[in-house]
Amino acid sequence: MSELLEKIALSLVKGIGPKTTRSLVSGLGGVSQVFSASDEQLLAIPKISKSIVESLRDPYVFDRAAQEISFMERNNVTPLFYLDSDYPKRLEFCEDAPVLLYAKGNLNFNNRKVIAVVGTRNSTAYGRDMCERIISDLSKYNPLIISGLAMGIDSAAHKAAVDNSLQTVGVLAHGVDSIYPPSSRAIAARMQSNGGVMSEFMSGTVPIRENFPTRNRVIAGMCDALIIVESKKRGGSIISAELAFGYHREVFAVPGKASDLLSEGCNDLIKYQKAIMITDGKDVAREMNWSAPSAKQKQPELFPDLNVNEKTILEAIRSNSGLAIDDMGAKTGLNSSELAQILLQLEFNGLVRVLPGKIYESA
Repeated sequence: MSELLEKIALSLVKGIGPKTTRSLVSGLGGVSQVFSASDEQLLAIPKISKSIVESLRDPYVFDRAAQEISFMERNNVTPLFYLDSDYPKRLEFCEDAPVLLYAKGNLNFNNRKVIAVVGTRNSTAYGRDMCERIISDLSKYNPLIISGLAMGIDSAAHKAAVDNSLQTVGVLAHGVDSIYPPSSRAIAARMQSNGGVMSEFMSGTVPIRENFPTRNRVIAGMCDALIIVESKKRGGSIISAELAFGYHREVFAVPGKASDLLSEGCNDLIKYQKAIMITDGKDVAREMNWSAPSAKQKQPELFPDLNVNEKTILEAIRSNSGLAIDDMGAKTGLNSSELAQILLQLEFNGLVRVLPGKIYESA
């Protein structure tokens, strides 16, 4: 029996949450030992009942785990168990953090600086502009930007991160086999080359209401600081702020007019000293005691995963300050079908933009 199969199966056992799962693994010495232990050994662990022991023996957990492994292999999904070295380190300090996560994309969760940005789905131009301004200001510090890939502020945060060549991760309230809402599919595609999506939910899980607060604790636990841009008095963003506050993360809020319903939540957090008021990214950097990297430091390659043809096309566009698709073929030696496919992917990744007349320029 494979170790991965056992890890996934353990996450499926009914009646045990993250805390009890950790107690089981710690008390018995490992995941394999949990499944090989006798009933007496299991029942000696606090909060383990006979019904939980029966769930551990249920063949279903292994059958479903095998199905998930097949899905992961077909779709390049990476499992992150809480004892793995690439599991998000900040979550290790949250006792209710998921024991298993599923990630898809080009991801590094243990970036030195991690910022979460959340807010209302019904964002205004003011909220989106502030979101873009803050992330642009923070780009010199190269943080990982995380959010929930929802409409409104979440999508604005992911887009601003991509536009500023920052890694960004969307934490989902459903399986990584789909994107919800559908309007977020375009930005999710752009995120894949320098970020991606992750979830504690298995493939086939639909975005039901109860999953969103569960998802929010992951967003709050993964970050060094959480920024709220526009929120009513109640809602997911306020839940995330309360969770972050409880995890001893820094919480920042963008103020709004006292009469603005979409700023009531932010204003209250500031008023009751649960959040620090900010008006730009410089405020965040100052409060976090971040110093900008030296100009002499070598910056990492932003898009290391481009293949040879993608790099050739991108260099041709950059060298010519814009290039028509017909001229591109002559310069690269690629046929029109190859060019169209590669240019579409580069456009999805936010590396090129198309102008009238099918002129392509560097984004």
